[in-house]
Amino acid sequence: MISSHYQTEINEVFTMLEVQYHEVDELNHLTQGSFCIVWNVGEPAAFHIDNQLVTIKQNCVLFLTEANVIEHTKFTTLRIMHFNHAFFCKDQKHSELGCQGVLFFGSANIPKISLTNEMLSFCEWTWNWLFEELQNRDAYKLPVLQSTIDLIIAVSTRAFKVQNIEFISTNFEVDIIKEYHFLIEKHYKTITTVEAYAKMLHISPKSLSNLFKKYDNRTPFEIIKERRQLQAVRLLKHTSKSISKIAEELSFTDIYTFSRFFKTNTGISPSHYRKKIKQLTK
Repeated sequence: MISSHYQTEINEVFTMLEVQYHEVDELNHLTQGSFCIVWNVGEPAAFHIDNQLVTIKQNCVLFLTEANVIEHTKFTTLRIMHFNHAFFCKDQKHSELGCQGVLFFGSANIPKISLTNEMLSFCEWTWNWLFEELQNRDAYKLPVLQSTIDLIIAVSTRAFKVQNIEFISTNFEVDIIKEYHFLIEKHYKTITTVEAYAKMLHISPKSLSNLFKKYDNRTPFEIIKERRQLQAVRLLKHTSKSISKIAEELSFTDIYTFSRFFKTNTGISPSHYRKKIKQLTK
């Protein structure tokens, strides 16, 4: 594994990795808690992300957020850049190119692009440039890294919109959908009703539901439910926290309510799910 890491005193984090399949038991822990750009430089790859199968050919790029959970992977070689909110989400949160933009929280599906020959040359150059820049120790490193990532996001956003002609151009209604996704990512552990999010957005719950009918294949409540379920799965699988502690962390009134919620969505109880995961990883 080839890697390079940068972190400031105020926890602005940027990391680059080139990973071979045999070098990682699990890709999820490499991408968790960050915005991620995943570039497949090897053979065609397949990922199960948030319970959906995502396949990409060589020289295709995925864009993931901290909300995404990667369960299973099949790849040969990946190049990964990941960075946190402090590094990326500066004063641009409402920008189409920011952390609420087209590539992050701006699409119902996992955004991906195919690299043209021109883009491939650009990506090779920027990858090598960033690796070299990470070795510098001067005061300009952070703004140079951030500016380069901003450039990558801008070029990738343009490519995404060209390659996805069905994508709806930014307008007021789409901005509300993006903001809803972003608010859920910030508050899903403690705020669990559509009404509360609608109030934050200064819109009625009915109007919000109508927007989702127009632009998304899920309801506002399903978005909340899916995010809480994803976190429950993540905590059961990747931590040793008790089920009651997980229920408390996700603001369920008690363990029984949480267990019923989990079983309704997965078909098995939290305890059986954890037992099943342990058996599979032996």
